[in-house]
Amino acid sequence: MINYEKRFGAFNLLLRFYGSQWPRATLLALPSAILAGLLSAYVFVDKSQHLFLHPYPYAVFSGVVAFILIFRTNLSYARYWEGRTMLAQMSSKWGDAAIQVISFDEGAKEPVPGGIRFRSEFVHTMSLMHALALQRLRGDSHLTNLTYGRFMDIPPEPPVDADLVDEWTRVRGNKSLVFLRAHRPHLEKYWRALPLAVLGGINLTECSILEPSRDRVYLVMCWLHRALVARRMAGGISQDAPIVSRIYQVLSDGMLGYENALKIVNTPFPFPFAQCVALLLHINALIIPLLMADWLADPYLASAITSSPSSPSTSSTRWLGRSKSPFASTRTTFRWFIYTTSLMRGW
Repeated sequence: MINYEKRFGAFNLLLRFYGSQWPRATLLALPSAILAGLLSAYVFVDKSQHLFLHPYPYAVFSGVVAFILIFRTNLSYARYWEGRTMLAQMSSKWGDAAIQVISFDEGAKEPVPGGIRFRSEFVHTMSLMHALALQRLRGDSHLTNLTYGRFMDIPPEPPVDADLVDEWTRVRGNKSLVFLRAHRPHLEKYWRALPLAVLGGINLTECSILEPSRDRVYLVMCWLHRALVARRMAGGISQDAPIVSRIYQVLSDGMLGYENALKIVNTPFPFPFAQCVALLLHINALIIPLLMADWLADPYLASAITSSPSSPSTSSTRWLGRSKSPFASTRTTFRWFIYTTSLMRGW
């Protein structure tokens, strides 16, 4: 996710390249602009004979394209916002669970041996589950991208924009300055540059158990439930059962938020609709040069006007392709550092 401020009449937004769709959209609209110029200069030389007697038929077609793009924009932003909401719910509920366990165990009427060790291990396991959930959502399966976080150190507030992180700017390369690639090697380089902190780190035993697991988050959730039951049986967390049940409730609510966010990752945009949009955009990219070359005498003007509607439509559809899965791309990725840092600050 890119945080931005509008200054100087929003001209600062036009001058930013990182996260912008315009450079790539302009390149994709360039063939249409060149085709319009060539047709105007060499094919439609006689402007008294028009291929299109009136541009009204194209206006009908462009209206259909605009309606479909607007409809898909609403759906894509709804998916993006739902993912943001579910991620906040997951982190908030799991943070509540950690706070309740610490408070209930410390507030026991009679001290129970092993309290400090239990609370430390529980917070570590909660931090591990949270980091694994963020990893799963962004498509990262490498446990080496989990870094060590100290209990006693308060980490600094991280930048909200990946472009401001020194580690990322060093490894992204010049090509990523404008073209934000979404293929696997690019994302893996991004994940290595921005690791996720786990309080206490992750030891070799945990790595050996988690590495072959296909659902690491649920596995760690099982560890938490077993630890809670064992601590309760040992005399810790001695509050009344209805109060203790709140711990399991908020853990379940956080898991529900995680599953709803994972639903967005695992459920792609409907293929027939995406195919229809792609087909209409390609038809639109072919019709615009014909129309402009037919009605405009200047080839340069025909090329310029052709690129003006082609670039926004191409840019919007490329943005929609990224926002439909908001957790993986560096353009729309949520602030992983903010979540892990806020939890480390609170715990």
